[in-house]
Amino acid sequence: MVVGDVTTAVDVLVLGAGPGGYVAAIRAAQYGHHVTLVDPGDAGGTCLNRGCIPLKALLSASERYHQAQPAELASLGIHTESVTFDWPSMQRWKQSVVERLSNGVRQLLAGNRIELVTGTGWFINEREVRVEGVHGSHRFKFEHCIIATGATPTVISDLPYDGRDVLSPEQALALPELPSELVIAGMTTLPSNWRPSSCAWEYVSPSIRQLSVSSITVNLSCNVCSRLVCVN
Repeated sequence: MVVGDVTTAVDVLVLGAGPGGYVAAIRAAQYGHHVTLVDPGDAGGTCLNRGCIPLKALLSASERYHQAQPAELASLGIHTESVTFDWPSMQRWKQSVVERLSNGVRQLLAGNRIELVTGTGWFINEREVRVEGVHGSHRFKFEHCIIATGATPTVISDLPYDGRDVLSPEQALALPELPSELVIAGMTTLPSNWRPSSCAWEYVSPSIRQLSVSSITVNLSCNVCSRLVCVN
């Protein structure tokens, strides 16, 4: 890799290292192309590092906690005194799952000779992209470019994310302490998995409600519950 204004030519440039981007990059490499993959974060993108996989890890842990409750086991003839959970330990286990899978993606990329560049890309023209990252500036000239940058949470003007009372999905999944109450706004993939029938906090924080974004008002954050997660 040449740092600075020198241009590096590649066959396929992929912007975004999430499930759409890294899979496309691997497939292109398998067809014999010289591929460079660009992302400002870790391999795997939001889904693997801060979204779907962390959520599924917490769902799995909370489901096991629920199944281990004395009332659940008693019907099977299994009797226990009590079952408790340690939220910080659960979060550390979740993160270990994320790191293991992200490392697996990096190994797949290396095995297919795909160059992973950490940074954010801007189009200079229809054939060139400049990438700014921690290691300086890179300029790429490509034959083909795949844009797989994903999406970001919608910000509600009256309810900006503050990381404390109004949370994005990423912030909610990284809470250091479990809230006593939680309202979920939105019906996309992440909140649909947080519905009361399978919520990661259902068994340890039962006061959870899900609302459509159209029903959210400014007063909701202060009058209804202690935490609001907005996903749209």
